[in-house]
Amino acid sequence: MLIVHNLLWSHYKAALFGELHRLSRQSGGPELLVLQMARTERSRLGLGDPVGGEHHYPYHLLFDGALEDVGFWARAIALIKHTRRFRPDIVNLTGYYDPAQLVLLVFCKLSGIRTVLSTESNAFDHTRTGWKERIKKALIRQFDAYICFGSHSANYVLQLGARPDQILTNRAAVVNDAVLRANYQKAQPQRETLLNQHGLPPRNFIFVGRFTEVKNLDNLIAAFARAKTAVIHADQWGLILIGEGVLKEPLAQQAERAGLSSVHFLPGTEWFNVPTALAMADALILPSYSETWGLVVNEAMVCGLPVLVSDQCGCAFDLVREGENGFTFNWNDVDQLSRLLQSVMNAPTAIRQGMGGKSRQIIEAFSLKAVSGEIMSGYVKLAAEKAHHQTISD
Repeated sequence: MLIVHNLLWSHYKAALFGELHRLSRQSGGPELLVLQMARTERSRLGLGDPVGGEHHYPYHLLFDGALEDVGFWARAIALIKHTRRFRPDIVNLTGYYDPAQLVLLVFCKLSGIRTVLSTESNAFDHTRTGWKERIKKALIRQFDAYICFGSHSANYVLQLGARPDQILTNRAAVVNDAVLRANYQKAQPQRETLLNQHGLPPRNFIFVGRFTEVKNLDNLIAAFARAKTAVIHADQWGLILIGEGVLKEPLAQQAERAGLSSVHFLPGTEWFNVPTALAMADALILPSYSETWGLVVNEAMVCGLPVLVSDQCGCAFDLVREGENGFTFNWNDVDQLSRLLQSVMNAPTAIRQGMGGKSRQIIEAFSLKAVSGEIMSGYVKLAAEKAHHQTISD
């Protein structure tokens, strides 16, 4: 079993590959190797060295640098070279958008190697019309199976011509839930100390991510400003914005103009430190106007927080149950978001805690162990089908 992946930097994929490797060794499944195309990408340079204790699986790093600095032919030749050397029964590609991986797809078809496509795309994250969709339909039908990020991703693959029985899982959007949960449990008893350390009020909403236009943070600040004027105990609530990006200063100026001293900007942090930030919060907000999934919602739910998620985020359909563990909203409706913020602010602590408990229940279906088990079962089935067909042909 050969998995082609873009970046060694991707820590959550490392956790998934590690669990697949463990399952393979435990059950006598197919031997696994991951070809990591490059160490990182330019936008992530300086965000930490990805090589360390996170990679508990066999892998080969093809290019030690940024992915954008590696040419097409270099990628294609390296992929075919290592595929021929490993001689896999199955190759799992991470996308049909990389020409080098399409070359490898052709090589696999000519060599009788079964292929699996891992895909995050859905019908809503971009405009989906015209000749590009016809090309995608032709490409999609070349694969033997699919690993999808959520129901919308699976439905998009089906629209492009896949069969339901070819989808190995529609829950591949996973995080390292065990580590996140453990770190949150360590941080939670320190909540009051952390709040005092950062000068935060007793209750807080939180956003974690990049400060870019697509995250829609200006609308979030505007909605929070309106909510603060409508709630009696508004002084008990703050808004924490954690991250970096080009809009950090303009957003800080917006909050200052609105007189929102309770909006607090904190630096970006490593993924394993996110639970410490979540320990200071009572609900997570992801207001993006376009988001293929939104793994920070998984992180918050693992830690037991209610979530407020824009309906343009891919995870909203699968992870948010209205009124049970959170709410969805129109990304461009500031009044609607403000009303939801007020609802959370006015809710008794027991209600918010109950919603957080529901988050933990829902996210169990997206646990690392559950999803890796589905994927490994699919790999084993594909390998058995290939062996059966070879026996018949012989």
